[in-house]
Order: sequence, then C-alpha cells, then structure tokens
Amino acid sequence: MTIEINGKSVEAYHLIMKKENALDILNGKKKVEIRTFSDKYISMFIDQEKYKEYQEKLKEPDFQGIDENGILEFDKVYRDDIRHIFFTNYNKTWNLVVELDGINTCSMVKDDIEFLNRCFDFHDYDNEWQQFEGKELDEVPAFFVLVMGKIISHKGI
Repeated sequence: MTIEINGKSVEAYHLIMKKENALDILNGKKKVEIRTFSDKYISMFIDQEKYKEYQEKLKEPDFQGIDENGILEFDKVYRDDIRHIFFTNYNKTWNLVVELDGINTCSMVKDDIEFLNRCFDFHDYDNEWQQFEGKELDEVPAFFVLVMGKIISHKGI
C-alpha cells in the first residue's frame, strides 16, 4: 500500500494487528512482530527473483549457504524496497506506522528462540520450542521476524 510520510509517498506493508500489540510497540515493549512462514507472507516479504536465484544456488554441490563475507545467502532474498509497516485493525479505527529495521526468518529451535530473547526481549515462544526438539528441520515451524524501527505516526491508539 502507499502511505504518505513527510509529504512523500512511500510503500508500506499493510498488516492487521491487535490493538494491545500496537500499544506495546508504541510503548517500546514490543520490538518485533512475528508472522507465519506461509505463502501469504512469503510472497509479501521475499523478492521472488532473488528467491529463484537462491533456489538455483541450492542445487550447486558445493553450496555452503554463506557468502564470502559471512552473510547467509537466504538473508539476501528479502525485499528491500519497502521500509515501513502500516498496522491497523480490521475496521481501520486506528493505525500505527513504523519504520521496518529488518526482516529475518527464525525457526522454533532453541538457538533462534534464545536469539529473540537476547536481542529483542521476546519471550512468546519460550515454552513452545521444546516440542520440536529432535524433529527433522522440515517439521520445525519457521516464521518471519519483523524488526520494529522508529515510530512514524499513530492515530486512534
């Protein structure tokens, strides 16, 4: 969607959210927003051309998944043309616009959950990751982590 910031039109992700979560972002308690690793969000957050290139690299026998600078190849597939999120409810009675500091993908594994704890004080999955211990990687849920940046504006909350 297109929104206006400081008199300029910019693209933003339009995401539905509970008001209590928006208030937590506004008050600085919530630093990340989690979205499922589903077709809807894959098409929203991942650049399809970059993803095709990544999938081709996966076919290479010597593919390591990390480039010469230590950057995960998958981290290069996220869209980088949209830097804002427009949060609202279904009725659009309120909204919250924030800068998007980054998009990551995590899985329901101990290391990823500890990363979210340490870096973002996010504890929603502290008691859930254990049920996936010992499972094959393709059986472990993955999810998008949207890192909140500066609050741009809000209305009705």
